[in-house]
Amino acid sequence: MTCKWHSPKHYIFFLFLTLYIMVNEIPLNENPITLDRLFNSQEKFAFLAGAGISMESPTNLPSARQIVKCLFECFAPQEEVSTLLELPNLRYEQVVENLQRSFDPELKFMDYFDLIKKPNPIHDFLASMILRRESVITTNFDYLIEYALLNILPKKKYHQIKPVIIKDDYYSYIKNLKSIRKSNLQSYFLVKLHGSNKNILTKKPTKSSLVTTISALGRNREAGQTFAIEPFKKPVLQSLLANRTLIVLGYSGRDDFDIGPTLKELLGIKKIFWIDHWAKKESKIEFFDGDRIITQLSSSAPTSDLDIFLSQIAKNQQIEVVKVKTNTGRFINQELLPRLVGDKSRVKMDVKSTQNPDFLDWLKSNFPKISLARKYIFAGSLFKELGDFTALLRIAEKGIEITEKHDQKSKIAPFYDFMALYYHRQGNYQKAHEYCEKELELEEKEGNSENKAVILNNLAGNFLNLGNLQKGLELYEQAIKIHKNSNNLEPVAIILNNIAIIHTIQGDLEGALIKNEEALKINETIGNLAGKAKCLSDIGWIYHMQGKLIEAMEKHKIALRIEEEIGDLWGISSRLVDIGNVYKSQKNFEQALFTFNKALVHQEKIQDLSSLASIYNNIGSIHIAQGDLEKAQDYIQKSYDIRVQLGESRGKATVLLSLGDILVKQQNYNKAKTHFQEANELYEKIQDLNGLATSLYKLGIAEFLSGDNQKAKSCIDNSLKYFKKLGNEQEITQIKKVLDQLKL
Repeated sequence: MTCKWHSPKHYIFFLFLTLYIMVNEIPLNENPITLDRLFNSQEKFAFLAGAGISMESPTNLPSARQIVKCLFECFAPQEEVSTLLELPNLRYEQVVENLQRSFDPELKFMDYFDLIKKPNPIHDFLASMILRRESVITTNFDYLIEYALLNILPKKKYHQIKPVIIKDDYYSYIKNLKSIRKSNLQSYFLVKLHGSNKNILTKKPTKSSLVTTISALGRNREAGQTFAIEPFKKPVLQSLLANRTLIVLGYSGRDDFDIGPTLKELLGIKKIFWIDHWAKKESKIEFFDGDRIITQLSSSAPTSDLDIFLSQIAKNQQIEVVKVKTNTGRFINQELLPRLVGDKSRVKMDVKSTQNPDFLDWLKSNFPKISLARKYIFAGSLFKELGDFTALLRIAEKGIEITEKHDQKSKIAPFYDFMALYYHRQGNYQKAHEYCEKELELEEKEGNSENKAVILNNLAGNFLNLGNLQKGLELYEQAIKIHKNSNNLEPVAIILNNIAIIHTIQGDLEGALIKNEEALKINETIGNLAGKAKCLSDIGWIYHMQGKLIEAMEKHKIALRIEEEIGDLWGISSRLVDIGNVYKSQKNFEQALFTFNKALVHQEKIQDLSSLASIYNNIGSIHIAQGDLEKAQDYIQKSYDIRVQLGESRGKATVLLSLGDILVKQQNYNKAKTHFQEANELYEKIQDLNGLATSLYKLGIAEFLSGDNQKAKSCIDNSLKYFKKLGNEQEITQIKKVLDQLKL
């Protein structure tokens, strides 16, 4: 691969450095030429510190994974802890959000951080950098950098420590930026990007600033933005990082919601030096440009996600990016302190371990007497969100057993909800309906109107899948009336999105767009990322139906990226199917097949039968296009068997179209017409305009091939009318060409 060098000067330096390291095979800490160049004490620096810095002794804060493990051991059934920890794509923020809903609405568990007051040498070093008027930014919730500053400064200067935490702090910083830069009065700023429980200098509570849940990661973004930092924080970051070398430490780079995208886009950084912590004694250095790692000592190691991320930063920013794999504390003490501080005695180097209160013991003492039923509901909510429906069934059955055994029927409704969702995903709509009815009866007795509305929404979904659009729409409208009288906007967005699906099926694409955009706006306001992904994908599907394939693909890819970040396996599979269908419409059959097969891998784990049938049919349709009718028949027959088992009218009609396509290829036109006609009747029954348009077009072609031009023209003309109603310009143009070619 050819490298893109930023300048002849870079070329000469990197060539020299590569040869020097390769010939001498020496570790970083024995290569003063490199470090002296990278860390010139005359330069201005900025530091971005993540959670890793607070795990060092004597602070010894638990890691995010250790925190999650303790939360599960306190709030989940003991026998489910290991299964929960093994969930793919499990995020700390997702666990905290479910904890907030189930047990801790005020996030009191965060008070544990108030107890940890012993900074380590990394905090001390960062405090000394603040005193040097270097920029220091942290995503940490703790107060260890503040405590380090308090240890260094005399009491008379405490008032000069200025943590930037809440929105007003950011606005104030920008408003006073000129006077801050000119003033001889020193102020010591620390930007806390993800907030804190409180400002320990002013003693004011700042809990509203915390970015510790999935919803918090999704809220307060600019319109149309998902992977970005809040807009009021950007000018502060821009001013702190401009014309500085950014040193990143204690941060994995896996956060793709705000920090990562910001580093890729924020202009003005001179270069980035990324300290990638490991426990080994030796250190290794890697340089990146926009195409690849230029110098990599551990060449046998596979390229990591962090390497890809750093290459993207280098490419986007056109700056030098350097990564050092090293022990962070040792590197700061041996390499950065001498170069940036000079006199080590300025930084307190007390590394005696501190005995912190055990986090799990603290949790159990602050959250006593949690019922087993509530623990199962908490575990079930996570399995539900992450798409492990086998585990969800196990949780539901155990929860029903516990509540019935202990006569706690008032707590049984959530488990009925889990059962209904499980059977809905399996395509057993009758069984799902039964559990929804049981749940509805309980909620009506309790007089809980909001829960009743949620159940009505679920019942409507069953009717929708069975093709009874009118009944589904009636129930959605009942549910949305109830929710609009409350302050709970999340279910309103869900129902608007579901109503949009009915509009889409009926061919009212403008009405569907309006409803989806209403739902999208709500989801962006409340930070519901799963809901946002669903709305974006459904808007993409509408664009697809209108023939706007580029716009459709863009929406589907944004939705996929969100669902990958929040770990929704079912959503990932569904979005891959949507993307595959766009490739299919673009006649890019190889890429479509690859994408459908990726979706199949996810869906075979989840075993959502309806979605599985859809993927089988899509794979079959690609094999038809590629002329492999035997493979096509195998996949489409699998799909057909599932659709018949589930009793899904629309799904069955879709498969009939594919079976008809095979028969046309085999020149069995009469049998093909039978399949197309049956599909058309099913689409007519459920008022699916896109299905009607497609089935009529295919029927018209089959009539033409069998020699009946009059019937062919009638069918294709009617198909054209439906596509015009849908506004699908691509199909309209194609059909007009066909009519002209066939001289009909």
